[in-house]
Amino acid sequence: MKVAIAGAFGFIGQHLIQHLLDSTDYEIIAISRSPRKADESRVNCVAADFYSLKETVSVLKGCDAAVYLVHSMAPSSRLSQGHFRDFDFILADNFARAAAMCGVKNIVYVGGMVPKCDVLSTHLQSRLEVEDVLRSYSIPVTTFRCGLVIGHKASSFSIIVRLTERLPVMILPQWMRTRSNPIYVGDLIRLISASLCDPGHDHRIIDAGMIQSVSYKDIVVETAKLIGKSPKLIDVPYVSPRLSKLWVRLVSGAPKALVYPLIDSVRHEMLRSTSRPIPTGWDVKLCDLAGAVSKTFKLPFVFKMPRLLTSFKDLSEVRSVQRMPLPPGKSAEFVAKSYISWLPSYLRPFLKVVYSNGSSEYRLRFFNMRLLGLQKDHNVSKPDRQLYRVTSGALVSSMSTGKARFEFRESPNKRFLVVALHNYKPALPWPIYRFTQALIHRLVMHQFGKLIGGVK
Repeated sequence: MKVAIAGAFGFIGQHLIQHLLDSTDYEIIAISRSPRKADESRVNCVAADFYSLKETVSVLKGCDAAVYLVHSMAPSSRLSQGHFRDFDFILADNFARAAAMCGVKNIVYVGGMVPKCDVLSTHLQSRLEVEDVLRSYSIPVTTFRCGLVIGHKASSFSIIVRLTERLPVMILPQWMRTRSNPIYVGDLIRLISASLCDPGHDHRIIDAGMIQSVSYKDIVVETAKLIGKSPKLIDVPYVSPRLSKLWVRLVSGAPKALVYPLIDSVRHEMLRSTSRPIPTGWDVKLCDLAGAVSKTFKLPFVFKMPRLLTSFKDLSEVRSVQRMPLPPGKSAEFVAKSYISWLPSYLRPFLKVVYSNGSSEYRLRFFNMRLLGLQKDHNVSKPDRQLYRVTSGALVSSMSTGKARFEFRESPNKRFLVVALHNYKPALPWPIYRFTQALIHRLVMHQFGKLIGGVK
């Protein structure tokens, strides 16, 4: 069997590759953003930009199953305008569309455990939305909903380890006493492997967590035992989430993009539901907390990280994504046509537009200077997804030609759409672009969103 792993060189992906090499004869397609080379003959490293449907299709061709371990909390461009939830939506939608086009038979996704509360954090809302998107293209999906994953180099667990190592006295706010069902990474990997061997299902959701429910304070205590520390723990009734984010970030050294969603999520109990059990036939016995922490510090992790050949991340690229309501009964095609016709009227004093056979050319009115053009790509555009290529002009770097694109994409449930600018390289010097053209683009999209939201 040929298995594609998207996000292969993240924490879970590396452990999964090692397990599959040890226990199966699968051919592994390890997908990452940057080109890499592995020494193992059964691991084929490929680079792909999942913001590109075309590239996603090319790497999933011939794959029997796919494991989706991607998130967008780290920026993918020098300037990323928009919310990570919308970036996650595009990545998942491209992946699911491509998997359907390539005949992938089974998708495995690792998401977040859902607490019983009225309002979820934005991070958990995004994880649930990714679930829905992956299930929208007629491919069976197994979703493992997880809380904290304990293991070597696990991002959230590493924060706890750093705090325990560095603080002789720890002030524990209320959220440190929140209970959850964490899982040891080795157990999660065995569950993923079992699901790859058992694809005969439609869609299933499994709460992946140890039977024992523990607090984050319990995890600190257990970790302290293993690393030989004995910090003084002081429970306090309340510390503002903002202050918690600040001190966790400062002490642990973890990036803001990781710490802030984590703190927003851990305020709620993340406990397993008996209605989403692990299938009994899989025969995977889960560690308790002591076993999970002990294995993390005592068992070596042996997978050799593939060599990074070169980075294709361009430091001058821009990505901008805005979410808008989709008017009832309307399509992305309708919204795209509305935008093309609305923009010159909104910027009438400064801009004029020349239309020709699906293309639109934007010129500065007073000097007749060509600023940029949009050429509709008829080969890939469909009613639910309209794609325009950004052509040359005074505002566009010549290096953008052929890569920069502007798209209108519906959500599978038709409740909203996203308007996205990808791989755009400005011709203006970066400081000037950042505080002029970039801000104008954001303002224009905000105003258009208000307009389209009022369409009946």
